[in-house]
Amino acid sequence: MRPNATFVGRDPEVALLSALCTNVHERGAAIVIEGDPGVGKTALVEQCSLHARERGLRVLRVSASPAEAGVPYAALHLLLHPLHALFETLPTPQRNAVEVAFGLADVVAAPSPLMAGLATLTLLTDAAAEQPLLVIAEDVHWFDSASRWALEMAARRICDDPVVIIMTTRGSGDTLPALGISQMYLEPLSEAESTELIGTRADIPAGRAVRAVLERAAGNPLALLELDPPELSAGAFDVAPVTRRLEATFAGRFADLAAPLRLAVLAMALGDSPSPEQSSRIVADIVGKHLDPAWIDTVTTAGLAVWSPEGLRFRHPLVRAAVTSASRPSERSAVLQALVRAHGNEPSQTLWWRVKLAGDMDAALCVELTELARASVHTGDHQLAARAFERAAELTDDPIERASRRLDAAEAAFASGACDIAARLITHTLTDTDAPAVHGRAQWLREILAPDDSALTRGDFGPALAAIDTMRTAAATDDAIASLVHLASIMWDHSTDAGDPERIQQALSNFDLPAEDPRALFLDAVTDPATRADHVLSTVSAIDPQSIQDPYSLWLLGHALNVSGEHDLSWSYASRAVAALRAAGDVALLPHALMGASWTSYLRGHFDVGRELADECLRLATDLGNNVLAIGARIGLAWFDAVDGSRPDIDAITGQSPAAAEVLHARNIRASLIGSDAATALVTGHPRQAHDLLRPFADPSDPVYGTIFGVAVLPDIIEAALTIGDRDHALTRVAHVRELNRSWHAPLIDSVLRFADVALADESDLAKIQIQLVDGPPSIPYFQARAELLLGIRLRRLRRVDQSRQHLTRALKVFDDLPAPAWSERCRDALRATGERLANEPLSRTHVLTRQELRIAALAANGLSNRSIAEQLFLSPRTIAAHLSAAYRKLGITARGQLPLALADDTRPADTPPEQDSA
Repeated sequence: MRPNATFVGRDPEVALLSALCTNVHERGAAIVIEGDPGVGKTALVEQCSLHARERGLRVLRVSASPAEAGVPYAALHLLLHPLHALFETLPTPQRNAVEVAFGLADVVAAPSPLMAGLATLTLLTDAAAEQPLLVIAEDVHWFDSASRWALEMAARRICDDPVVIIMTTRGSGDTLPALGISQMYLEPLSEAESTELIGTRADIPAGRAVRAVLERAAGNPLALLELDPPELSAGAFDVAPVTRRLEATFAGRFADLAAPLRLAVLAMALGDSPSPEQSSRIVADIVGKHLDPAWIDTVTTAGLAVWSPEGLRFRHPLVRAAVTSASRPSERSAVLQALVRAHGNEPSQTLWWRVKLAGDMDAALCVELTELARASVHTGDHQLAARAFERAAELTDDPIERASRRLDAAEAAFASGACDIAARLITHTLTDTDAPAVHGRAQWLREILAPDDSALTRGDFGPALAAIDTMRTAAATDDAIASLVHLASIMWDHSTDAGDPERIQQALSNFDLPAEDPRALFLDAVTDPATRADHVLSTVSAIDPQSIQDPYSLWLLGHALNVSGEHDLSWSYASRAVAALRAAGDVALLPHALMGASWTSYLRGHFDVGRELADECLRLATDLGNNVLAIGARIGLAWFDAVDGSRPDIDAITGQSPAAAEVLHARNIRASLIGSDAATALVTGHPRQAHDLLRPFADPSDPVYGTIFGVAVLPDIIEAALTIGDRDHALTRVAHVRELNRSWHAPLIDSVLRFADVALADESDLAKIQIQLVDGPPSIPYFQARAELLLGIRLRRLRRVDQSRQHLTRALKVFDDLPAPAWSERCRDALRATGERLANEPLSRTHVLTRQELRIAALAANGLSNRSIAEQLFLSPRTIAAHLSAAYRKLGITARGQLPLALADDTRPADTPPEQDSA
């Protein structure tokens, strides 16, 4: 604000932010403040900053600019630089990430955003342990994506630390719905507040001018203070938005400055707000002499800049835009050249300045831009990657290389949500070169990136397969195989055409891939598990597991085994993939590996582990802002909720987003949702509802129908059908699966058929069935327990009470171990019906812990420190301490050394989450 301005209005907002700072010792908090340019976000956080300092908080503050958006981790570096003394205390992987991100180590590869986010969390919480923190990040819409991701990740995890994080961004109040962080939207000031604010101006308008300012400012505080009354009669302002009026005002003030002062202010705009001394040196480099220090007074008096604790900065971000647009091309060129000379030994900082100065072609700049783009893809900044790839293409002379970089830009643009830009780049590429490999890739990308103009969207795989074959014949083998794997994944989730798997298998046969290649095994499994599963199982079983080390191959093999119906060896590969991907911080593949490992844990009978993995996927999806991943994780959790007797909540799964709800139409997502709903209906005593829900799994014409799900839900189909008296339907479905079993001999299919043997056995065969169930139970514990329960109930009805109790007792033990509480209670009811005196099962001490408390307590019992646990679970050490304190209280213990004994009854016999394996 101008020197004589006072803060007006915003009393509720000031009170809320002040309370966050006042209560910081009790609870951390994070909030995003949204609003239009000039609405008062900066003034509000300034008030909060003053309050925080009065309360003894240390304030870290950074204000982003467009210049920083082109440099990965630039904003984060500026924010965390005051904490550089703590870098050495970070765990080694986090310290390495920080050193690479901030250019403190001679390593080319960019750090993973996951590790950089964890390092940010650790630095903030460690600093807050010495003195509570207020972190202010202004204009996060201009943050580079890597910095923003890391800060938002930390913001979701500081609730137990004395840290308050305030972020400001332009927006309309609905632009950040998925952040998982509190939001505040700043509305324009009321007319009374606007009138009061106008009264603080040095040039207070009078008469009609006051009304004109009020009307044109529309409650915008910056406009109320800055719009000049003489300009109000200009026609240009009658219809222009407030933002444009303000930019025009600032541009006019900039134009009135003397030429050397214009260069100094322009250096602030283009050079990311350098210090006054640096700006003066830039001017001296251009005109041959330094500016009189009084230039600062001139600029501040003009209302273009202000002094702050961080130094000289622009009065408002709109000033930067106004100065840049109002400057002459010759001025911009001179300042950019001077900036490059001043920072000649910092190529990453000068890159975009040199790009702006570049002519038609520049091979060296192309290499730098391409390296930046690839690093940006790794850190998840697809918008920057698209910008860098496209500019590199414009500076590339070779037509094939130019086309390849343009297609890289299209992929990055699509990943950032800019589908129109992706389509433009693909079309441009197709008209720019006739190279077959490029054309094949472009046609492939058009199929998967342009849904409105894609045969694939209409269910026609032909053009996509033709594009893959074009790449193959042009010797772009790796691209072609990667595309075929992608297409097979799409088919697995969406296709209902029985011919599609055969076409993909035909395409695979055109490649000379070894049978043991993980990509070939993945394609075999997802295209035709009924006839290819045995080949997959035997081939993978013959592979030395230690010969497979890269995370992608581990994931492919784990997924192929999972789809083929094998769960023990699948867990071996899937858990290793999760541990390796987590260590590498691979946020692209890690969520998919987590969900695969979660399902495998479900089949292995380790429900808590499976739920933890799905929970982790959900947290990661929230960090990534990926609604599709979040929905997949919530539906995965619905399987575990179903055995607790809880129906899936569609609104909770989709976040009440109509756009997100479209994801539910994908075949496997839909099948999972229906399957969990049916499982809930069955365990809660609604077999007819379950029977009706499961009908699509028996109808090949239904979009939900699929081989693997049809097998997995067979026990539910059988039990629901028998309970309502539809034995014929159960027999028909079992006959179908037995036919599959002629060529498919996986543990999953064996388990469901063993369950079927028990459920459908004639009375005369029960003695034989009892022996079979004891000697060779289903290998899937959940199905084993349900088979024991069914048999126990049948034996009770036949008055074979002692035999009934034996089976029911075994069932109860398995249900409790899973755990499956609703099924356990059904089993107890069946035992009581035999005359067994069975009280309600008393809760063990560990049952009073939340899942997170139990997980953390188990890690602590295994000897891990709070810091190590925090690093593995992506939480702060103080949060770990809070959970342990709650666990101690609930368990009735006082020391860490007592945890092993207190948790003895809940020790996991086999599976542990992959992060424990890697510990």
